[in-house]
Order: sequence, then C-alpha cells, then structure tokens
Amino acid sequence: MRMAQEGRNIDEQVVVGEQKGSVEWAILKRTRQLNTTASEEVLKLAEDLETWEKDDKTKLIVTQSAGDDVQMFYDGQFSSLNDIYTMYWLCYHIHTYKKTQVAIVDGICNFGSASLMFAMKFSVVTEKIDFATLEASLGFHTDCGFSYIHSRLPGHLGEFLALTGTRLNGKELVAVGMATHFVPSAKLVDLVARLWSLDSGDMDVVRSTIEEFSEKVELDKDSILNKLSIIDKCCSKESVKQIIQEFEAEGSKEGNEWVTPIMGFLKQSSPTGLKINLRSIREGRKQTLAECLKKEFRVSVNILRGTISNDAYEGARALTIDKDNRPGWNPATLDEVDDEKINLVFLPLEDDIIELRIPETEDNRLNGKELVAVGMATHFVPLDKVWALMPRLARLDSGDTDVVRSTIEEFSEKVDLDEDSILNKQSIIDACFSKESVKQIIQAFEAEGSKEGNEWITPILKRLKESSPTALKINLRSIREARNQTLGDCLKKEFRITVNIMRSTISIDAFEGVRALTIAKDNCPRWNPATLDEVDDEKIKLVFKPLEDDLELRIPETEENRWEGKAETSGFASVRG
Repeated sequence: MRMAQEGRNIDEQVVVGEQKGSVEWAILKRTRQLNTTASEEVLKLAEDLETWEKDDKTKLIVTQSAGDDVQMFYDGQFSSLNDIYTMYWLCYHIHTYKKTQVAIVDGICNFGSASLMFAMKFSVVTEKIDFATLEASLGFHTDCGFSYIHSRLPGHLGEFLALTGTRLNGKELVAVGMATHFVPSAKLVDLVARLWSLDSGDMDVVRSTIEEFSEKVELDKDSILNKLSIIDKCCSKESVKQIIQEFEAEGSKEGNEWVTPIMGFLKQSSPTGLKINLRSIREGRKQTLAECLKKEFRVSVNILRGTISNDAYEGARALTIDKDNRPGWNPATLDEVDDEKINLVFLPLEDDIIELRIPETEDNRLNGKELVAVGMATHFVPLDKVWALMPRLARLDSGDTDVVRSTIEEFSEKVDLDEDSILNKQSIIDACFSKESVKQIIQAFEAEGSKEGNEWITPILKRLKESSPTALKINLRSIREARNQTLGDCLKKEFRITVNIMRSTISIDAFEGVRALTIAKDNCPRWNPATLDEVDDEKIKLVFKPLEDDLELRIPETEENRWEGKAETSGFASVRG
C-alpha cells in the first residue's frame, strides 16, 4: 500500500530523540509545516515508545511539541490506511503506557497530535498553546480518542468543542482537565533543565518537579468556560439542527455576541461531519477507551472510503490545499443528510481483518501468548493465519477432538513470552500474594515497588488502592477458598455472594462502582467503608453464608444426569428479594 507521504522530503518530518541518564526526550519537529504529526513521525514515535517501555534503564519520557497532517489524507486518498492504523495504535499505547510521560506543548496543537499529548500522564501547556478540534470544518470527525476525551468533559462541553471548533488556551485546558499544568513559556527552559536532571519516573517526584514551575489557573473574564450554562442548554439538544436553532436564539440576546463566530463555524462546516461528530461524542460517554478507538477507526476508514460522502477530501482541498475556503459539501444542508446513511459509517467493516485490534481492558491485561502460557487458552494463532484457519474449521465434517486439535495446530505457533511479560514477574507476584491479608499484600507490593526496575508495580498499586476495600476482601477470600472446592462448589458460592452483594447485605459498593465508573463516569467512587481497616471481617463472612430463603443455585454434583429444570422453578425469579 502506497504511503501517503510519497514524494515529500522525508527530512522535513523527524522525531528528534535525545537521552540523558534515565530520561528519554522526543521532539516532534517539522521544519516547513506547522507542527504536524505525519506518517514517518508517527511510526518513529511508536517504535521509540515501545523500545523505551521495555528498557529498564528508562524511567521518564518527555515529548515536546506536536501537530497533525490533514494533507496526508488528501494526498494519499485511502492509501494512508497504514498510517491511520499506526496512529490509533499509538494513541492507545500512550493512554495505557506503563511508564511516566510528560508532554510539553508550547504552540498550535490540533487534530490527532493533540490526543498524543493530552493522553500522557502529565501535560504541560503554556500561554502560547492554541488547541481546537476542527475536524467538522474538514468533513472529518473528532478521532484518535477524542470521542473518549471530549465525552468526559464537564456537561456538554465535548459536543460544543467537536461541533464548533472553538479554541481553548492553556489555562482553559487545565481548567477542564485536558492538561495537568500551566507553565509560562518563560519558565520552560528551567523546567526542561530540571526534568533532564531527574533520575526518577516516580509520579509524585515528577509532579512536584513540574509544580515548582507551574502557576495556579485563573480564567480570563471572557473565557468560553464562563458560558457553560448556555453551552449546556444549547448542546444538550437532540440534533445538530436543534443545537444550531438554540444558539441562534441565544445569539439574538444582548451580551451574547460571542455566539456569532460559533454560528459562522457551524454553518460553514460539513453537515455530514457535524452529524457524525455529534453521534460519536454521545456514544463515547458509554464506551471505554478501547471501544471509542475501535469505533473511531471504523468511522475514519468509512469516511476515507467515501462510504456516504467525499466531504473529507473536499474539506482538505478547500481549507488546506487550494485554500479557497469554499468547500462544496455534498449533501449541502443538514436536512439533506440522510440519518440512515450516517449509520453506515459506524457499522463494522466488511473486511473484518482491518478492524482495529487493541485490548478490551486497560489494566494488567494478558495477551494471547500469556493466556496460552497459563493454560487459559489452548492455542496461539497469529492474526494473519486466523483467516486461513476459519474456513478450514468450517469445512470439517467431524467433532472429533483429535481432528479439531490437529487442524488448529497446523496454524498455531509455539509460545515464547515477551521479555516484559507480567508472567516473568511470577516470583514477586507469589511473594506478595502469599501474604495473609489484602493490607499485607499491598504493603508487600509497596516494598517491591520502591526497588529499581520494578516500575511495573505502580499501576498495580494504583488499581488496588482505587478498588472497593470490601470487594478486595471478598475476592481474596473467594479465590483462596476455591482451591479446595469443586467447580460446582465454586459456582454455588459465587451465586450466593452475588445475591448478597446485589441485596446490599453489607455494602452498596457494587452500585456505587457502577454509578461512578459507567453512569456518572466521574471515576470517583465513594466506597463505604472507605478503607481496609474499616471493613469488618465478620461482616465479610455474611456474604458467604447460605441464603435464608433457600434461594440456592441448583446444579448437579456430577456432570452426568444434568438437571433440565427451568430457572423459575428454583426460585431465581425472586432474586431481587
């Protein structure tokens, strides 16, 4: 597949890497175009980040400056698929990176590159930064994780930014949580020097270092963030058309002159792009990071294929190539955009092999090789061989175990664990989890995490400390009891625990977790009890006791003569008690 950058001077697109001690420094530099992230830069940064993550000597990664290259979509037409795939993989990698990263942004930062910078653990911005999501004006969509980022902003600010292309300055980015620190440009030289001198990737050390140079954020009087009540009122409407009508009504009121340029942007943007953006941001509220990226990749591919419109190419032509600022959108109006056709860009790709492949979860995940190594899966088959295996299995006229096994083994590969696999840390894991209580396990991990080369423990401790203390104690007991239980015993016990948890026998943490992580999505669960010391071990026993109303799980003690009864006859219908 031809790269979209073919014919350009590759020397203009570079990632300048520099290393000092345990600090790696990546400068995304572009000499003749505005701070852009083009294909060579994306690939080089992806390779470097993977290398640094596996290097025990590297403790801190600092990335400076970035941008995006809209023209690569226009030049390469659909041939830029490889670039897009790499960009999405890189976005996910940065969001879930195991080591401490600092992004320093001191200029214009738009499009996909902004997601690379704001996804890092620390994002330092200055008074010179100029950020906006302008994709709707190009007939494109807020991609590279921004349906995840924007959907988690206060109120309906995410929809507003995606639809109107409104710019945010450094102070505003910190105020809404997209950046972590505001440092005046004049202090960057000193900050850089201090970061260079660090020999630590410890989050607290890096944070305190940045805070030496950062300033408290106070919004300007005319900041757009002071208009959130109006923004929420307008952008909460169901459709783009209704949002525009509401802004028109607000703009007619005295003192609301700030609405005029917003209306201009909305009316000049691609009608198709506006509808796609609104749907994507709103779907993002109910999606994980991985789900958002998979959806966005799918939408990007369908847009660049011209599945329902060629507006993305027309926008790039009019605004960045010919610069006549006269895009000929097709359809030309919101009323002409068929909502059923909008559905098409969100559908799974027919050639499933090019769907984005990233993990479903972000924490302590096991990859395919690791699942086979621990016996949770039987065979490891590389993705490019799966598509040959599937028709072979479909053609089998046998359910014989040996026949099926031998067929799969033709395509499977021997498993060799990666050097940084969590399974290579088994001795430390065993030492920590052999402790009697959850509290002792956490203390053991804290001791191990303070040792050089054990940075992999940081996210584990974070997860332990953020989890429900009650749930941690229940899980530890349940897993340890299971060692002496049959499958039937385990399932009966787990059913009993589930019913007691859903009945809030000792705590409402299950409902609070759902509220904080999937409904309100404030990621601030209020556990009760709030600490391990406050959790009464005697109360933990209550969720393991037989149910008073004999609502026990009825399963056979052996696999033969399985019970064929219906769930409702066992009393299951009364689970809500």
